[in-house]
Amino acid sequence: QLDEAAALAAQQQAEDALKGASAETDVARAQAELEEAQARYRAAQKLKGKR
Repeated sequence: QLDEAAALAAQQQAEDALKGASAETDVARAQAELEEAQARYRAAQKLKGKR
């Protein structure tokens, strides 16, 4: 189940991780997490609109 609030929280955590990332691998992982969180949020928004 997609939860809009959880997706937003995950997006914020990923953005925070990206800000604190120092190594190249940390940055890549944080960017991937942010992209995933954004995709979840968009999916939640899409489902919300269909209700």
